[in-house]
Amino acid sequence: MSKKEQWLQEELMTKYQKEISSKEGERLKYNFICYEEGMLKEIKEGKYGLSSSTYFSNQLEGFMMDAKDAFLMSQYIAISLIAIFTRTAIEKKVPVENAFAMRMACIEMLEKLSTVQEIQELLECAKEKFLYLIEAHKMEKKTRTIVERCKKYVQLHLYEKISVEEIANTIHTNKDYLSYVFHKQEGIPLITYIQQQKIQVSKTMLVSKGQDLESIRRELGFNSQSYFSTVFKKHTGVTPAQYRKEYGKKEKQYSM
Repeated sequence: MSKKEQWLQEELMTKYQKEISSKEGERLKYNFICYEEGMLKEIKEGKYGLSSSTYFSNQLEGFMMDAKDAFLMSQYIAISLIAIFTRTAIEKKVPVENAFAMRMACIEMLEKLSTVQEIQELLECAKEKFLYLIEAHKMEKKTRTIVERCKKYVQLHLYEKISVEEIANTIHTNKDYLSYVFHKQEGIPLITYIQQQKIQVSKTMLVSKGQDLESIRRELGFNSQSYFSTVFKKHTGVTPAQYRKEYGKKEKQYSM
C-alpha cells in the first residue's frame, strides 16, 4: 500500500469514527442495529409483512445527511441484510445453491436502484423471497418423507389389498393430500404405482414359480381374475397367459 493510500484510508477511518461517535451517529448506529435485528428475527420466525420497514427511511430522514450519503448508507445496509438473509436460509437447510442464487439476484437488482425508497422496497421483497425459499424447502422435505413412507408401506403390503385411504391412515395424513403429493413428486398416480409394483411381482411368479393365474391373483390382492388380467395388460401390453407363454419359454432355454 502506498503512503497516499495509507493516508487516505486512515483519514477516512478517522472521519467515520468521529461521525459514529457523535450523538447523532450513536443514535443512527443503534437504530440501524435494531432494524437489522428486527429483519433477522422476522425471517427466522417466518413472519411476513412490513413490521420492520418503518425503521429504514424514517431513521435516515431524522439525520443531517445529504441524499448521496443516505443512498450509500442504504446500499451498505442492504448488502449486509441480504447476506444475513442468505446465511439464515442456509441455516434453515435451504440448498446452498438456491440461497446464493437468490442472493446474487438481489444484489443485481440493488445495483440498478437509485433511491433510498427503492432500496427499502427491495429489502422487503428480498425478505419475502427468502422466507418463501425456507417455506418451500420445508414443504419439499415433508413431501419427500410422506412419499418415502408411502412407498415403504406399499412394499410391505404387496401381497394384500392396498387402498390409498388405508395408506393415508397409517402414515397419518389426508388421502387427497397423499394422492396429490405423490403424483406431484413421482409423476404418476399412487394407484398406478401400486399396480406397477404388484405387476412386477406377478411377472416373477408367472415365469419362475409356475403358479396358476387364480392363485397369483388372490395372493396379490386383485378382486377378480378379469381385473388382474386387465391391469396386467395395461402395464405390460400382454395378458398374464401370453406373458407366461413368451417368457416361460425363455426361462426354460436359459436354464438348460
